[in-house]
Amino acid sequence: SKQKHQHQSKYWKFDKASPKYTNPQTLLLPSIPSELRIPPSRFNDIGAYFQKKYELSLATNSSMDYLVEYNPGLVVIPPKMKQNLPPNAAYLLSLRVTPANNCFTTQVYANLPKDVWNSVYYTATNHLGLALLDESYQMLPGYDVVVEIDVQLSLKRSTSTKAGDSVSPTFMDYRIFVLNNEIYLHVNADTVIVNRLMLRGKGFGDDDDADYLRTTDTCAKVASENKDLNWETPC
Repeated sequence: SKQKHQHQSKYWKFDKASPKYTNPQTLLLPSIPSELRIPPSRFNDIGAYFQKKYELSLATNSSMDYLVEYNPGLVVIPPKMKQNLPPNAAYLLSLRVTPANNCFTTQVYANLPKDVWNSVYYTATNHLGLALLDESYQMLPGYDVVVEIDVQLSLKRSTSTKAGDSVSPTFMDYRIFVLNNEIYLHVNADTVIVNRLMLRGKGFGDDDDADYLRTTDTCAKVASENKDLNWETPC
């Protein structure tokens, strides 16, 4: 009978049921210049740091001018995509790059003034970070980039919090996955957006094909060569 085939549920601790860690890595995108990173010396007074950045954003009418990367995604690069990449490229890494964060203790954020808290949590700056990794999960030098893609995908909208503060964009994260030997980008928006990615490294394949390539460089180099650009300008 149906009753005879019922089994008692068993629950396992995540650290017991999850796969074993084989080669854990902490990766930082070289594309993000040091001046846009939170200095480690400010970790112990991060609340004051956020307050200072908030006041600067008001004075310059811009977002908080620092970036953090987190929520990594990792996929094995399909064989057919490797022909246009360095031979040691094994994985594609994705990261969310934004000032928005919840990286410190709960009390830090609870002690922030409401306007500062809103500016830390709600931001129009949500870049996509991508990097090629080798078999040992190490970044390939020169093969990482930070791009502003939320504008191109029309993910931003005008909305507000209960306090009337402007909030944008509508999504929270980027994810990548492989399907039928193709890499896809998943964007968690009001309407889920999925785009197929094409990877091509400079010097591999037809570099004159404008449909596949456009000039890119690190945020630091773009900023140094174009003094009139705002730091939020895509690289």
